Amino acid sequence: MPDKLHIILTGEQSDTRSFVVSISAIKVGLFASLIAVVVLIVSSVAGFHFVRENGRIKTSMARLSNELRASRSWNNEFKERLTEEVSLRESRQQDKLGELIKQNSAKQAMLNKALADLKNKSRSIEAILRVVGVKIKVKSSSKNSGGPFIPLSSNTYKDLSFKVDNYLDAIRAIPLGPPVWGTITSKYGRRIDPINHKPAFHSGLDIRQKRGTVVMCTAAGTVIAQGFSRGNGNYVFIKHAMDFETKYLHMEKTLVKKGQKVKRGQVIGLLGNTGRSTGPHLHYEIVYKGRTVNPLKFVRIARYISKRSGRS
Repeated sequence: MPDKLHIILTGEQSDTRSFVVSISAIKVGLFASLIAVVVLIVSSVAGFHFVRENGRIKTSMARLSNELRASRSWNNEFKERLTEEVSLRESRQQDKLGELIKQNSAKQAMLNKALADLKNKSRSIEAILRVVGVKIKVKSSSKNSGGPFIPLSSNTYKDLSFKVDNYLDAIRAIPLGPPVWGTITSKYGRRIDPINHKPAFHSGLDIRQKRGTVVMCTAAGTVIAQGFSRGNGNYVFIKHAMDFETKYLHMEKTLVKKGQKVKRGQVIGLLGNTGRSTGPHLHYEIVYKGRTVNPLKFVRIARYISKRSGRS
C-alpha cells in the first residue's frame, strides 16, 4: 500500500513492534508541526520584541520618573526662590514706602515751616506798611482771560508767597531807616525857624552829626536832581517807586549824579553845613504822592514795629 508507511521498532530483547502510519496523516502531522514551529518562532520573536519593548518602556519610565523628580525638585526650588524674591521685593517696597512717607513728612514739615515763615514775614511787612501808612493794591484785569475756577485760600503757600512778593516790591521802594545816624535836632511840623526865629513849617528832619559823615540812600531809586542852591546847599533828590521821593540837603559833598540808579544803603554824599544852615547836619525829607510826610516813623520804623508787636 503505497499510501501507508510501515514502521518497525526492534528492542534489545528481540521485541519487535510495527506501526502503520498513513502518508496523509504524516503530512498532516508534519504540517501541524511546521505550523507549531512557525507559531513558536513567531511567538518567540514577538515575545522577544515585547520583552525588549517592555525594557525600553521601563527605561523610558525610569528616565521620565527621574525627570519628573528633577522637575518637581526644580519647581519646589523655583517656588522657594520666587517666594524669597516676592518677600524681598515686598520688603523693599515697604522700605521705599516708609522712606517716601518719611520724605513726605519731612517735606510737609518744611512746607509748614515755610508757610509759618511766610506768615511771619507777611505780618512784619504788613506792620511796616501800616506804620508808614502805605496800602498795597495789586492791579489786575479780567479782560482777555479765562480758565477753570480754582479758589485760592488766604492761608495757602502760593497766596502768601504772592502776597509777600508784592510786599517786598513795595518795601524796596519805601524809604526806611535813617540816612545817617545822629541826633535829631528838629522834627517835622511847626517850629521856630533857627535863623530868623519866626514860626515856620519844617518839611523834614534835621539830623546832627560830624561833618564828612557818609549819607546813605534809604531806598532804591533814581537821582532826579543834584546840585547846589542857597537855601538847600548841596542837595540830592531821589525818585522811588510807589510815588515816593526823598531829599537830602546841606551836604558837604554829593557823590551821585542826575539820572544815576541807586540802591538802599548806597552812599550818596557827605554830611555838611552848606546852604541855609546853622551847623553840620542833614535835612532829610520824604515826599509821598506829591506831599511831604513825617520822616520820623520811616526813620524809626524798627521801634514802631517792636512797640506794635508788643501790644499785639
